[in-house]
Amino acid sequence: MDVSATGCSAGLTGVVGLPLQDRPIELLTSHFERFYARVYGYLLHRLFDRELAEELTAETFYRAAAHHRRLYGNERQIEAWLLRTATRLADTHYRRTRLRRLLLGRFAEGRRSVVSGEPGAGDQPDGLQIRVRAILRSLPLRHQSVVVLRYYLEMSIEDMAAVLKCRPAAVRMRLSRAIKEMRCRLGADHREEI
Repeated sequence: MDVSATGCSAGLTGVVGLPLQDRPIELLTSHFERFYARVYGYLLHRLFDRELAEELTAETFYRAAAHHRRLYGNERQIEAWLLRTATRLADTHYRRTRLRRLLLGRFAEGRRSVVSGEPGAGDQPDGLQIRVRAILRSLPLRHQSVVVLRYYLEMSIEDMAAVLKCRPAAVRMRLSRAIKEMRCRLGADHREEI
């Protein structure tokens, strides 16, 4: 048995010739573009704001670099760590801006507004897309996360459980409740589209 692949000692080298404690940071740098695209895409579809998604993606990677000793495992585990960090940053931002949004919502009540900078390469979202985005934003944070992880990132239940640090059964329950709530709020006209 190859002792270097077991990782029994911090001084041993891994399969790629790097000390085992340096492999996660090497994986992070070698797959940076793919990880960046996944985290940015997740945040963009979670927040519907390009600038904010870029800012929180940068913060996610800053934290990964600052705390690279916390990174461990293979690509899948590192991606889960990055998405978990991005989720926490998005949740924190949401909580901090909740009061401001409530006040602005009351001010703009009755007006129909289209959020600028939403996903889509310059195309104007139709009425259904706007309603779905508004409904998604109105869901509890834990439901927003599972919907975006499942339908935008197309993650499996097990991968979602790793990102959210919960059991797969809890992920299935959250996803089921989120979809049920979205269908209920969307109305009978468009239920099959969700």
